[in-house]
Amino acid sequence: MKIAYGYNRPVGAFDHTSPDRVYIDTEKTDRSARTDMFKAGGIRERDTLILFKRGDLAQGDALRHFESALASMNVTVILIYLPASLALSQGGRPVGTADLDDLTDDDDKAIKIMWKDPLIYTPKYCLKWASDKLGKPVKRYQLDYRYGKRNDDKERD
Repeated sequence: MKIAYGYNRPVGAFDHTSPDRVYIDTEKTDRSARTDMFKAGGIRERDTLILFKRGDLAQGDALRHFESALASMNVTVILIYLPASLALSQGGRPVGTADLDDLTDDDDKAIKIMWKDPLIYTPKYCLKWASDKLGKPVKRYQLDYRYGKRNDDKERD
């Protein structure tokens, strides 16, 4: 059986591997999915465990403990690449999206004014305008992060 496990990974990240079961942990779950995987019969002898990186399973001595447990169960561990559509750059942006820091000062001021004026400029128009200026796709979350939510009535300079 193919089991996939990830820590702080998107839910659909393993879809391309067609696993039988997927266990995803986040900072909020306190590794409960990993515990279920090992103690509740999620992973058994001679199964295949799919990971994006060894560090998803654990860190330091805990990693060595889990790897030896997997070896004693004859579990095959396969490390796979994260699909490009889910990969993040060093700055935490999806690969291929624009970096708003590359905007000129004038363009930066212009997009901020447009972003904060929802009565005249639609989100789609703002995203297309910024994407055209940078030559790469700009996502809504990027403009929200840089300039604040569109409906914030805070500063409009």
